Amino acid sequence: MAIDISAITSVDAEPGELPDKMTAWVIREEREGEPIDAFQLEEVDTPEPAAFEVVVRVMAAGVNFNNVWAALGKPISIFKSGDHPEFGHHIGGSDASGIVWKVGPGVTRWKPGDEVVVHCNQASYEDVEVHGLDPMAAPSQKIWGYETTWGSFAQFTKVQAQQLLPKPAALSWEEAASYGLTYFTAYRMLLDRAKLQSGHRVLIWGAAHAAGFVFCQVRVMDAAPDAPGFAGSLNISSANIGIALGSLVGGKAIEFGGVANAAAAGTLLAVLAAAAAMTCRTGNVTQPSSYRNQSDTDIARE
Repeated sequence: MAIDISAITSVDAEPGELPDKMTAWVIREEREGEPIDAFQLEEVDTPEPAAFEVVVRVMAAGVNFNNVWAALGKPISIFKSGDHPEFGHHIGGSDASGIVWKVGPGVTRWKPGDEVVVHCNQASYEDVEVHGLDPMAAPSQKIWGYETTWGSFAQFTKVQAQQLLPKPAALSWEEAASYGLTYFTAYRMLLDRAKLQSGHRVLIWGAAHAAGFVFCQVRVMDAAPDAPGFAGSLNISSANIGIALGSLVGGKAIEFGGVANAAAAGTLLAVLAAAAAMTCRTGNVTQPSSYRNQSDTDIARE
């Protein structure tokens, strides 16, 4: 069935009500393979929110590499886990910004019309780890839009109410959808778990991929200009990344050579374009949702 893509941006329902059908980029188990073939536009039933769930109208979606894993079915197929056996499809997307459209029973913090950002961590409210401990350690923990269906590559997405954060007013929809998975991961690992402080030296392994590059941004933004190993700035080149990493560990610049050099530079450009050059100023924030926009040549402590 052909999908009229000209109508995707319009919704024939008021906030608080859902249309019977929605358009989504869908992966089916029988067509796992290259993403260009695995992802197909389909019309599917619009999900209804259950208790403590929210359906969000997606205004922008972020792209992560788990979307490629889901398409390929490697290293494992996602169709035997999460809610995939129940629904028989996978709608990917683990980053989003949008508008709360309908709330389920028990939801009191959010209402239709609220503008939100979605983080990707899901867990059962019955797990003790989600109540003041570490939700990532909960037995039920899953990544929404990868280990579950109903991700952000659709007109509507279904999430747990606890996944929502207020959309920063200064950010566009696209900017607000770009940073969640990678920046929240970096913030949690460096500041919450490792208790990183200004002046600490840290080796960031695999710094040329999305999360690794964000780790560099978070680390450099947190360093004091006169602290040992302060890298000064991160520009869009693998050479400068090598200098920054070398400075952080107190040694010489780390060289990227041959294929690695091209791959690193290409990956950094892709990450910056996708993330709209969002930079976390960890020295001045108290919540991981506090970010500001900078140009791609201004990724330095001011």
